[in-house]
Amino acid sequence: MTTPTKTKCLKKLYLLFLLYAGIGFAQPTLFVETPTPLTVCDYEDEGFETFDLTVKNQEILNGWNSDEYSVFYYESLSNSEGDANPIDGLYLNTIAYNQTVYVRVVRNLDTSYALTTLDLIVHTYCSFTPSENYNTITGTIRYDDENNGCDGDLAQSYAKVLITDGQNSGSSFIDNFGNYAFYTQAGSFEITPQVQNPNYFTITPAIVGIDFADNNDNVRIQDFCIAPNGIHPDLEVILTPIFAARPGQDATYKLIYKNKGNQTQTGSINLSFDDSKTDFVSAIPEVANQGLNSLIWIYSSLLPFETREINFTLNVNSPQENPAVNVDDVLNFTASINFAQGDETPTDNFFNLNQIVVNSFDPNNKICLEGRTILVQRIGDYLHYNINFENIGIADAVNVVVKDIIDTSKLDINSFQLLYASDTLQTKVDNNKIEFIFKDINLRSTATQPIGGHGNVLFKIRTLPTLQEGDEVVNNANIYFDYNAPIITNDARTTFGTLSNSVFIKDNSVFVYPNPANSKINVKADNAIKSIEIYDVQGRILEIISGESKESLIDISNKANGVYFFKITTNKGSKIEKVVKE
Repeated sequence: MTTPTKTKCLKKLYLLFLLYAGIGFAQPTLFVETPTPLTVCDYEDEGFETFDLTVKNQEILNGWNSDEYSVFYYESLSNSEGDANPIDGLYLNTIAYNQTVYVRVVRNLDTSYALTTLDLIVHTYCSFTPSENYNTITGTIRYDDENNGCDGDLAQSYAKVLITDGQNSGSSFIDNFGNYAFYTQAGSFEITPQVQNPNYFTITPAIVGIDFADNNDNVRIQDFCIAPNGIHPDLEVILTPIFAARPGQDATYKLIYKNKGNQTQTGSINLSFDDSKTDFVSAIPEVANQGLNSLIWIYSSLLPFETREINFTLNVNSPQENPAVNVDDVLNFTASINFAQGDETPTDNFFNLNQIVVNSFDPNNKICLEGRTILVQRIGDYLHYNINFENIGIADAVNVVVKDIIDTSKLDINSFQLLYASDTLQTKVDNNKIEFIFKDINLRSTATQPIGGHGNVLFKIRTLPTLQEGDEVVNNANIYFDYNAPIITNDARTTFGTLSNSVFIKDNSVFVYPNPANSKINVKADNAIKSIEIYDVQGRILEIISGESKESLIDISNKANGVYFFKITTNKGSKIEKVVKE
């Protein structure tokens, strides 16, 4: 009811030609270089197309002489080749999404005829609005940063809006232009904006009831205004790879940072990496300060709900360099964003990425940024997923749709948060299905224009607290380029359990005291301490201390009073501790 799944919708199916050798005469002329879309309607139930293929014979033949050719349908290619068990087109009226139907074109006038097989691709992303009468609910969400009403304030991207009719529910996300949209039939609906931290804000109106007496293309515009409630500084940073790390090659990354709080923020972003294994190449925006093992960017006036990105490239050492980087090595990164005193959730001001070096990769892929294995103690926390897509066809893609089916036995669909998208999109959630719709994206073909043709979408979703040690969360995505069959990404697999690599593990034996302190800080652990990184509230690395003992005494007497963060790495794991200097 919140999407066009129960209404008739225009469908286009592309016929992908598989040519088989002709017998007794030269290759027939019935083939065309560019297949023409086959248009069908009467979309009824989610998961199925309903139409009569027989009446489409003339369209399948694309103007070929229907007296000269006949068309037969088969469920399998082996049947079509063996001329066995054709399907009666009159009864072939229920086709599952992406089911392959083989169509054999026979030349009637020749006893030795040619055999042509058409791979009939079926999916629903031909039109993104219903074709018959429907109603539209749309509007914007604005943030009142001056607390004087939402007149003229900027619309906010990626905020969630819920809809329900009392029995069914769904959600839509504000697009890059600040708009949301629902398509409905007649009925009574409730619309509710939803933010990740509702206690930070006041939303006006908090909930809206909308009634439609009929389906006569009624449009209801409903805007919402969000105002700060108290003072809540809250920032978040995520680091995601865009192109995989390969020995001797450039690797590309995005730093995504977001203001989740209700205070405008200015500060810096810091990236800590192993400069001996990678070399900095370039960044957009430019780096403000480059040091050994670190890059720093400055940002200003980051508004509540605002998301920004930093793109940078590193060159990975080859196996011939010193130190050598080989396949299956791990590159460790820590991204941090400055946080004001009293940041509500300081743990997400840091993001650790442990990237496995690979030999080759598919540009259409899905990555769980937490890695393949994480601690059991992280059950119930967010997992961050990045989906990369690239148009490797020979023509630009007008529309791209990324569909993700969520395993709701392991992930909480209600916790889904859209964090970033490379292009303007519409995002819809219906039961366990998430659709990222990039309409009119005109994504370049990397086959003909190597620069461009890439995109990505980043989101987070909580694992259910009922998971147990050894449970595995598996997730992939289907990527549709225009009306072609979907490209199915790899499975992003994450298991909760004991980790084989210490960089993933939280070492709870680490103890920092006294805290607060005015001159010296003791750091102790049950395991050998390999390094101590000291960050200020701007997220900048002030000092890196190396060693192999189980105890270290840190002199902080020369540092200004305030809050610092110590990242302690042992040979069993790592831990971040907040330290107050008085």
